Amino acid sequence: MQGVQTDSRHRGIGRYCLAAARATLEAGWHSHDISLMFNAALDGVDRAVDMLAEAGLQVERRSFGPIRNTSSDNAANDTRRLAAERVYTFALDAQDADVVWLGSVVEGFSSDALVPHAMPKALTVATLYDLIPLHNPAKLGKSRARDWYMRRIATLRQCDVLLAISEWVRSDAIERLGIEPDRIVTIGAGVDQRFIPAATGTSHAEWVAERFGIERPYVMYSGGFDERKNVLALVESYASLPDDLRRRHSLVVVGRIDPPVEARFVAEMSRLRLRPEEVIFTGFVSDEDLVQLYQACAVFVFPSESEGFGLPVLEAMACGAPTLANDACSLPEVVGNSEALFDAANPGSMSARIQAVLTDAELSERLRRSGLERASHFTWSSVAARFLTAIETHVPRKRALHPSGMQASSLPVFHMDQGNVARQLSDLRRRPGTVIWSGPPPEAGPTEASDRYRLGGYAQIGETGDGREWLCLLAEDATGIVLDEGMSADRLAAEVNEVQCRHTLAQQLAVERDIAGTLAHCLSDDDLARVADALARARPAPHARWLIDVTHISVSDVGTGVHRVVRSILREWLREPPKGIRIEPIAYRDGRYHHAHAYACKLIGAVWPSELPEDIVSIFGNETYIALDWTMDSLPSSAALLQTWRRAGVKMHFIVHDLLPLILPDTFHSQTQQSFSNWIRTITGLADSLHCVSRSTATDLQAWLEDHGPLLPPKVTAFGLGADVGPTLVGGSLSPGLEKALASRPSLLMVGTLEPRKGHAQALDALELLWESGLDVTLIIIGQRGWLVNDLIKRLQTHRENGHRLFWLDTAGDETLYAVYERATVLLNASRGEGYGLPLIEAAQRGKPVIARALRVFREVAGDYPSYFDTDTPAGLATHIARWLAERPSPGTHPPWKSWRESANLLARAVSGEQSRSACHVD
Repeated sequence: MQGVQTDSRHRGIGRYCLAAARATLEAGWHSHDISLMFNAALDGVDRAVDMLAEAGLQVERRSFGPIRNTSSDNAANDTRRLAAERVYTFALDAQDADVVWLGSVVEGFSSDALVPHAMPKALTVATLYDLIPLHNPAKLGKSRARDWYMRRIATLRQCDVLLAISEWVRSDAIERLGIEPDRIVTIGAGVDQRFIPAATGTSHAEWVAERFGIERPYVMYSGGFDERKNVLALVESYASLPDDLRRRHSLVVVGRIDPPVEARFVAEMSRLRLRPEEVIFTGFVSDEDLVQLYQACAVFVFPSESEGFGLPVLEAMACGAPTLANDACSLPEVVGNSEALFDAANPGSMSARIQAVLTDAELSERLRRSGLERASHFTWSSVAARFLTAIETHVPRKRALHPSGMQASSLPVFHMDQGNVARQLSDLRRRPGTVIWSGPPPEAGPTEASDRYRLGGYAQIGETGDGREWLCLLAEDATGIVLDEGMSADRLAAEVNEVQCRHTLAQQLAVERDIAGTLAHCLSDDDLARVADALARARPAPHARWLIDVTHISVSDVGTGVHRVVRSILREWLREPPKGIRIEPIAYRDGRYHHAHAYACKLIGAVWPSELPEDIVSIFGNETYIALDWTMDSLPSSAALLQTWRRAGVKMHFIVHDLLPLILPDTFHSQTQQSFSNWIRTITGLADSLHCVSRSTATDLQAWLEDHGPLLPPKVTAFGLGADVGPTLVGGSLSPGLEKALASRPSLLMVGTLEPRKGHAQALDALELLWESGLDVTLIIIGQRGWLVNDLIKRLQTHRENGHRLFWLDTAGDETLYAVYERATVLLNASRGEGYGLPLIEAAQRGKPVIARALRVFREVAGDYPSYFDTDTPAGLATHIARWLAERPSPGTHPPWKSWRESANLLARAVSGEQSRSACHVD
């Protein structure tokens, strides 16, 4: 996809490349596995991915590199570019695709775009836009630009199939390149569906005047400004129009223009005595603006002398603009109407046709109608159909001619059996090679914790397996395994050779040897490190990985509801990961993400293998990032890295526990409100999906996205939390005073961090009213100190009932919490806002009644089980509590609740819903 990453993305090539990719994805997704490959050293990924997402295409993508400073305009880059091209070829081969499509080959003179060092093993097709520089080779001179261009032409010659954008281009290529006609297929071009005529009665006059300062009807050009585009001739033709026509019409030139080129235009306008207001340069415009400019123009003129297709001509016709074009190259093929053509070599011809259209309403209308009819035949769906037909025709031929397409490599060979496998494993890891295995596998499998981890992730640590696991372990590091079943020496050698030919690691090592032997002496240590990293990341990882962000909880588990969710779900995933997925907790430190092995092992009660360093996380493109932990503090620093990961194909998922700082801003610090606002805006720009802990939170988030979210908001799901009660969660002993209070009188339990929204102050006010009325009842608050509660803390600590009928346990662990759950009379939840309401479930699962504020989310979570109150006054709450204690009503019904395993499975399914398939690559 480099054609949408270089400066070409601002021109017709980039527009063509992206539109063709989109149409091919839409046409071929049901019968082909398609993915996009980007160059990580270039920009443009975000725009391309977003535009495809607009069409509902969540496509798999990968990237190679980055290896920067490879452009051909600087001789100092030559060796680095040659190394990068070898990496690029390997990156394409490593995906084991059937087809590689090079969207734009003639890139990279002044950018880091690359071509393969050698043709990939897959059927390689390339879009051929034109060979116009070969029409006048003298202009290429003997410069580095000429050498660069001719190398690109050599790449085009080597491709299996060329996809010509017009019949003129195809004929030109057959003549100039001498390529067999059956290797060049015309697939044409299309016009995007947004390019349509204006609705009947619509006028853009006011809009163009306000937006671009265009006060009069106008002659329009859109496109590039290199010499062959012949735009100066258009300016001269406009200047030669009769004075009265020029007074009534402006010339509007649309497109990105460099300052030196603009200076030449200003000089030409001065020579022709054109006033600045007569010729208006809009600069680059969006597609939306371009459509309206086409729709509103009096005539569109395209004077190009050489054109492979002429996409602006097609766009203008599709928008209903009367359109004129030069009678040259591909343009007559596009226009399909001799009445719309002029001879640009004769300035008088162009000027005469413009004058005719501006003064002859019938001619203008004929051109408009014929243009609309002609444009209707150029669709991207037909382009995609011709493309797919071309590759489906040629893939079988490629396989028949080149059944292997591989060259053998010379690597170490290890002869192993059950007696020496453990001993030789370390040698294999130091010096990768091919394993010849003789005899049966050992009786018992590997026992080292690090080996168990390599076999199956954290779920395998502490497990025992059979001897066949040794072969699985060897496969992690070997360049293939050959089973010696008594075959001859020659046959065994042939098998080893075949394995080494096909194994991706063997191919990678061959590239490394090539670079080491031919280029390394000219590369710096930094260059070599980047090349080595790019090679390692180009090879697909053997396992799909979910990278679980535990940055904060791994350092400080403060026992909040959010951290309880993180612990519970992550523990389930570590013990029983989703099928085919490796779970990898990671933590952001010192500007990079590191593996959080120690925390993961601690969570599941396993010993941390010292052989597993908490090293930097490398990205291969088959990962999914999941911010299971709260990332509000770390995201300002990590967002740039996560965006880089996203461009490399990593899916982005964030858990949203609530939107309370936005919904109840008065209950949070202003700094927290701002931080949360920044966090939610950042994740909505990064995420593929946002997963909410409740439907209520999901509803709030959807409403916020409609008002404040990006143009392409992420998908929103809700999965619901679990609440297991088991022997390990049954509580222990309590202090004598609390034991006595729980045994001697009814008790109300409040669970949650002390913060303004939790309603502790209202509850304490209500209890004071009850105590004054003579009602003997205990209030127990379990929760850590939060924010904006200094007065409440002081009040609790100095209260006359503290330690008697009032208890605040700010450091209670799970055992204490569940002990109080067992002994308390009723759970009181007076919170003004929640993302879920886990304590309601925990209490009800123990058969404890619940008094709760009538929140929407509480009704979702607990149904009719609680006794709901709907008052903000202490007196109203006191009345509700007193009535409840007097009547002791039986709890109502509640919805079925999930275990943490069920909750983890629901979230896993929501995350997996974003996964896509990948095998064929579009570049």
